[in-house]
Amino acid sequence: MSLMNDTKMLVKPLFILTSTNVLISLLAYVLTITLANTLGPTKFGAYSHIFIISALLSVLIKFGTEQTASASHIRGGSVSEVLNNVFIIRLVCGLLCFIVLTLLEYPNYLLVFFVLLTTLKNYDLSCLYEMREKNERYAYVNLGERVLFVSGAFVLIYFDYSEVDGYFMILGMVTMGGIFFQLFDSNNHKYFRLSFRSNGIVENVQQNFPITVVSLSAFTFGGFSRLILEEKMGVEVLGVYSLGWQLITIGTIFQAFVYRIWRRRIASALKSGLMKNLVREIQTYFLLATFPMVLIFGIFTLFAEPIVTTIFSSQYFELVPLMPIFGLYIVLTSLAGLVEMLWVATGKNQTAMFLNIAFSGLLLIGLFNFSGSFQMIDFLIATVSVHVLLVVSLAYIWFLKFRSMFKT
Repeated sequence: MSLMNDTKMLVKPLFILTSTNVLISLLAYVLTITLANTLGPTKFGAYSHIFIISALLSVLIKFGTEQTASASHIRGGSVSEVLNNVFIIRLVCGLLCFIVLTLLEYPNYLLVFFVLLTTLKNYDLSCLYEMREKNERYAYVNLGERVLFVSGAFVLIYFDYSEVDGYFMILGMVTMGGIFFQLFDSNNHKYFRLSFRSNGIVENVQQNFPITVVSLSAFTFGGFSRLILEEKMGVEVLGVYSLGWQLITIGTIFQAFVYRIWRRRIASALKSGLMKNLVREIQTYFLLATFPMVLIFGIFTLFAEPIVTTIFSSQYFELVPLMPIFGLYIVLTSLAGLVEMLWVATGKNQTAMFLNIAFSGLLLIGLFNFSGSFQMIDFLIATVSVHVLLVVSLAYIWFLKFRSMFKT
């Protein structure tokens, strides 16, 4: 199949995913902006802190299952068996995570409860939709959930509700409703049978351990770095900086849906052993997934001040010089996603794991020891620079390590 025909086949599903994604991103960001302007940097910093902890636990709860489910299915696992393994792993990891979090946060059980509500999304059926090649259907379901949550949140804002509790309660109720809907949508429930005796659970844990370590290392760039910034500069600065990081969600939400298309395609290309198949997939990825991120980078660079002054209150004016760097980081997330899919599809992730540990450790050591006089822009430049070096290293070593497995 030619590159042109292959690209045309991808346009329709990608258009559906992109259009729903744009709506989700707009809704999420309008709500985030409104909350940031309403709550102010200090309360918004506390709000962001909960989501940072939630993001960390989500990495541990998923334990790499989101990245490997489709590849496991392609390698011969039945949909029911793969889904069972995914949920057994997530349930066990989730239980362990919240036992530890409860002990660490004692007696702040309210924070634990809010984190629990924000991590419920890890138990939806997105991987089942992906295995059944119904990504567009899941995109519509996800959009419906987002509309309900944003609508409920704006009702609270309309009544001048200025505490974070209500927003987390609405998020939890909407997420649980969405999970129940997905369970009975398109007969999904017939694939859902939980059993600890299923084949492959132990193998999945072993295979996914390096991926989880890689994900934790990746969390260093947007998660641990912000916690260090909060420790060094305070919760108010965290609120401003986190609002800037929310800009990256424009790219990462889009990437989450892009992965659902290319994960299977790249795994299939590698399985074929033909270099031309892999090159075609990379070309379509650059054209349809990375190029839109380059356009966003251009907009953030050219219109930084108008964007910040128009959208945010004056309390967030310090974001102006950071905008081009955030735009560059959005492009980087697209390239990092491609490299991650290449490593995951090979099933040999130890090298990637060690590289991620090395570079994330370098960043943490640098920020802990040399950020005493840093400003927000210094934190961001350091984070992006180390991440660029990591992505380049991963791509180069992958090419050296696996090029021999392909026929020309």
